[in-house]
Amino acid sequence: YVQSKAIVNSHQPGKIFDAPDNRLAIDRTHYIITPIDYQASATDTVVHITDTQAMHGSWLFTCGVKAAEYFTVSQPATTGQFDCDKLSFPLVIRPWKAGDIIMPLGMQGNKKVSDILVDAKVPLPAKASVCVVESAGEVIWVVGLRISEKFKITTATTRIFQLAAERLV
Repeated sequence: YVQSKAIVNSHQPGKIFDAPDNRLAIDRTHYIITPIDYQASATDTVVHITDTQAMHGSWLFTCGVKAAEYFTVSQPATTGQFDCDKLSFPLVIRPWKAGDIIMPLGMQGNKKVSDILVDAKVPLPAKASVCVVESAGEVIWVVGLRISEKFKITTATTRIFQLAAERLV
């Protein structure tokens, strides 16, 4: 009863109410209910250069190295392509956290991942399932949103490491 009253009286975007199996989030214009298992995996997923698939929470990643002549600019946002020789393996897929930064493609400076999520208007419940890919502790991709300028493909690139993300749930 107390929590129900708090929900009715709250109109603050960003407010979250948890129940045993579900989460209610007050977004800008909606109340959003999601199952608790909607959250991203709390553990890190390691990806080696020889891996062809990796699982992280509800995400399936298909990965591999290909020659640069097969590079295609028009990939969906859920596909990240990187200069393989700029990467340090293994890569790590993990949930994003406060303080994460990336140098977004086309920018000279760093930007907080939290600001990228705000700019993209990612709903509060969906933020919990956002993950990043890092190489040697540096974020190279906010999955589905932005890749890093530092690891982009250039005319000097000979090998591409591609990660294609697919949400299974």
